Amino acid sequence: MKVFCTGNKNKEDFIDVLTNVKFIIENNGCEFYLDAEKLVPELECKLLSFKDIANKNINFIISIGGDGSILSVIQKMNKNQIPLLGIHIGNLGFLNQLELSNYKKKLPLLIKNEKIIFRENNLISALVYTFDKNLKYSFLGFNDIVINHGKFLKLINVELFLNDNYLNSYICDGLIFSSSLGSTAYSLSAGGPIVAPDIESLIITPISSHSLSSRSIVLSSDNKIRVEFTSKENNNINIVSDGQNYKKIDNTHKIFIKKSKIKSKMIKF
Repeated sequence: MKVFCTGNKNKEDFIDVLTNVKFIIENNGCEFYLDAEKLVPELECKLLSFKDIANKNINFIISIGGDGSILSVIQKMNKNQIPLLGIHIGNLGFLNQLELSNYKKKLPLLIKNEKIIFRENNLISALVYTFDKNLKYSFLGFNDIVINHGKFLKLINVELFLNDNYLNSYICDGLIFSSSLGSTAYSLSAGGPIVAPDIESLIITPISSHSLSSRSIVLSSDNKIRVEFTSKENNNINIVSDGQNYKKIDNTHKIFIKKSKIKSKMIKF
């Protein structure tokens, strides 16, 4: 079995946990690889970059950190999702399966089990097209895809179309398109609903909408949403996936959001 390890090396316990994880992995007859971007001089490791994971036939990935580390790993894997295990040493750890109190006991059980059990969840896909219908950017989101005005404090005017039918218009600071799992993240902070993770849905939540009637909308994840910008005044718009990847676009772009065929793979105990 081959195991790849990454995480947030700025966290206080990162090196101690990494050292213990490496010992557990190798002591159980498995190969241990460290993310080449997380070079730790104190520890001699085989290094591997994310782009080479598929070629090495890695069995699963360990992320040491918080939820941000988990989301970063999912973003970096992109289309090549591998079973992922989180060890929580950060502030928020809702997505992590293990923590400081139990990882030494449970990690050997996972390795000895040989068969890795994981839960699959569809990611959210966002495709950004230019005015002449050329694909410019593509995004994948585990929690959410967010459109906002960035640092320019101007409202954005958008129209949403559901499967080519007009759905709603918003004048707001931005819009959050979240998965069921992401309903307890940014969407919840913006007043969105909590949706059970086993309900396949796509949630639209406006951010600081300039209307008393604007509320979140919960849709079936089988729907396809088109976003168009109706105001020509604001040319500074951000699109962000999971708070990790972002690009600047303008009001001539169109965005298509739907459930992706790519699925995350979160290890279960």
